[in-house]
Amino acid sequence: MFRGLWEVWRTPGLLPLLSMHFFAYATMLTVLGVWAGPYLYDVHKLDSMQRGNVLFAMALAQTLGILAYGPMDRVLRSRKKVVLIGTYVSALVLLTMALIARPALPLAVGLLVAICFFCAFGTVIVAQGRSLFPDRLGGRAVTTVNMAQCLGLPYCPLSPATSSRLWRERSRLSLDVRHPGGRPGARLDRLLALARQRVDLIRV
Repeated sequence: MFRGLWEVWRTPGLLPLLSMHFFAYATMLTVLGVWAGPYLYDVHKLDSMQRGNVLFAMALAQTLGILAYGPMDRVLRSRKKVVLIGTYVSALVLLTMALIARPALPLAVGLLVAICFFCAFGTVIVAQGRSLFPDRLGGRAVTTVNMAQCLGLPYCPLSPATSSRLWRERSRLSLDVRHPGGRPGARLDRLLALARQRVDLIRV
């Protein structure tokens, strides 16, 4: 068993596939499962039923995206082109969402649905990973590729929350330093508190 796993990990071209699969599905799930609901409430004031309808449309778009990506490698005669197109379009959608602070509701919903549709190229990555190995290593190969997806699922939703928490602490520290009536030693206290939080995050 271990000899077969070692042979899988030594296969040329595996690591780029793992890195792509680490972020492909997890990016979509972060938007769908973590970010979209609070965004629709905070920015557009949608109630729970309206938010649920948008999230349902996003999940449906992800399913339709999987079906759409399936035959694309035969159309373009290259799985690499399919993945690159999906990656670039997904990045463009995310960039558009980042640049437009308060888009109109139809545009916001369209962008959220689009990111779920175009991020559904993970199955193409799995198919490419399977093609790198002989039949006797097929099960281990697919499991290894899917392992990258499973590792990315907790990392991508948690990393924005961790980054925003540290950013808020730095902002508070900056305000304490600039405040003329700040208590002596407040800056040192903030630095120590921030350092302790980083140690706790690393331990977790």
